[in-house]
Amino acid sequence: MPVRNETWPIEALPHEEALIPVVESFLAEGSKFDFSQSGIRQLYDRIDELAEAATKANLLDLVSNILGELDCLAICTSGVIGASEEEQERPGAS
Repeated sequence: MPVRNETWPIEALPHEEALIPVVESFLAEGSKFDFSQSGIRQLYDRIDELAEAATKANLLDLVSNILGELDCLAICTSGVIGASEEEQERPGAS
């Protein structure tokens, strides 16, 4: 699944490999991003649930102490935006 990291904050880019599965998890049915909830909280919880032990502490620190709400929103929705653009570009898509 495509993940567009162009809107990610520069601080998140070194962690791209670990964050991509987290972002992709927001595309799963029943696990979609909830725009009525905090992006920081949702990203933190999803990292806590899915990240490997070797990277979890660094990612949780990044979300808790470095990134802001808009940064986390950009990360959480980067897979959603990429998926919807891909569907529009497919031949035969309406």
